[in-house]
Amino acid sequence: MSEKPKKEGLWKRIVHTFREKKETAHYKFNKIGKLRVHEFTDPVAAREILRQDANFGTPRFVKKGIGRFIGNALILDEGESWQNMHNLMVDIFSPKGVNKTIAPVITDECDKMIDRWLKDGKPLDLEHEMRGLTAKVVMRVVFSDSINEKQAQDIIDASTVTIESFRKPHKLTVAMRMLGIHKEYIPPMKKTYKESAAKIDGILETIIAERRKLKEQPDDILGRLLEATDVATGQPLTQKQIKDQLVMFIVAGHETTAVGLTFSLHELLKNDKELKKVQNEVDNFTHGQRLTPGDYNRLPNVRDAFKEAMRLHPSAYEIARECEHDTVVGGVQIKERDLIRISVLEMQRAPDLWQNAAEFKPERFRKEPMPRAWLPFGTGPRVCLGMTMAMTEGTLALAEIFNRVTFDVTERPTGEQLVFTMRPLGKLEATAKERKPNPAQPTP
Repeated sequence: MSEKPKKEGLWKRIVHTFREKKETAHYKFNKIGKLRVHEFTDPVAAREILRQDANFGTPRFVKKGIGRFIGNALILDEGESWQNMHNLMVDIFSPKGVNKTIAPVITDECDKMIDRWLKDGKPLDLEHEMRGLTAKVVMRVVFSDSINEKQAQDIIDASTVTIESFRKPHKLTVAMRMLGIHKEYIPPMKKTYKESAAKIDGILETIIAERRKLKEQPDDILGRLLEATDVATGQPLTQKQIKDQLVMFIVAGHETTAVGLTFSLHELLKNDKELKKVQNEVDNFTHGQRLTPGDYNRLPNVRDAFKEAMRLHPSAYEIARECEHDTVVGGVQIKERDLIRISVLEMQRAPDLWQNAAEFKPERFRKEPMPRAWLPFGTGPRVCLGMTMAMTEGTLALAEIFNRVTFDVTERPTGEQLVFTMRPLGKLEATAKERKPNPAQPTP
C-alpha cells in the first residue's frame, strides 16, 4: 500500500503563498509578496520590451538614484524633451559624424598612448590604459580643447567614486515593494560622494564660464548645449541642465568602450590563432603605415574581435525596466509596476542561441546564421547613442595597437566582476614592445 504524500507544514504553506517562482528556458518569474520580477533572456521578447519605450521605462528608484548625479539628462529624460536633446546630438554620433570628427581624435590619442608605452618600457595595467584612452577621447569630443589634462583626470576620478555609490541595493525600497508600497527610498550619500560631485561641479562651472566668453562655439557637445533651448520653456538650457548632460556624456562615453577594449585584449592575448588573424589583416592593410580615421569599415577581423569580446563580456550586462501599463510579452502577462530584467550576459552566452557559445570565435559574426541576441548597446528608440563611436573606437584602437605593438603578458584576470559595469577580476598586465609589420601574409 502506497504511502500518502505528506502535507506541507504551516510555515511552508505561508512561504509558498508569499513567494512564487516560475522558470522556462529563457524566462524566469519571481514574486515575493507584492514584488513581481520578470527576467528575460529571449531575444525576441527582449527586443519587444526595449522597442516599447512608452510602456517599459527606467525603474523609478533607478531614476531617482542616478538622477541625483545627472539630473534629467538624456538617458533618463522622456517625451519631447528627450527627443529634442536626442535630435541635437544624433548627427555627432552618426557614422558620418564619427568618421569626420571623432575618428581622427581616436587615432591621435591612440598613437600618443602607444608612443608613451614604447618610450617608458614599463609594465602596463591594460585596463587602466584603456580607461585612460577612452576618457581622453570623450573629453575631446565633449570639450574640444577647453579642458586641460588635470581637469579631465579629476573628473574621471571623481565620477568613478560617484558611480560606485549607485551599486548599493536599495533594501528599504525593495522591502516596501514586497509590501505593495510604491515609494522610492534612496539612502543618503556618503561624504565621499558629495565631495566628488562637488569637485566635478566646480570644474564644469569653470569650463562653462570660459566657453561662454567665446563669440563662436566649437562644434562639440558643450558648444551644442550652450546654444540649445529647452523645449518646455523656449529658453536656453540652465547651467544645471548643461552640467547634467555633460556628466552623462562623459560617464557613458568612455566606460563601455574601455571595458570592451580590455576584454578584447584579454581574449586576443590568450588566443594565438585569433591574434594572428588580426595582425595579418592589419599588416596587409597598412603595409607598415599608421592607420587613418576612415579605416574602421575595412578591418572586419579586428571589428569582429571587438564585437565577440562584447558578446562574452558585455559592459552593460543587464537592462532594467518597469512596466507602465498591463500588457503581454511573449505570452507572459506583465502587470503595471512589475520590474523587468533583461540579462544581456546570459542571452549572449546562451548555448541554444550561439554555436560553441563559450568560445571566443570572432568569425561567427560573418559565417554563422546570426541570432538577434547581441545587445551590448540595447535596441529600440533608446539604443545607445554612442554605439557607432564605441564600435569605431574599439576597432581603430585594437588595429593600431596590434599594428605597432607586441605584448609580454605578466598577469591575467582570473574572471569577471559585476560592478557598475562588468569588469575583469584581477589585473591584465603586460609590457609593450615595438612590433615590426610583416605584410602580405594570408589571413588564416
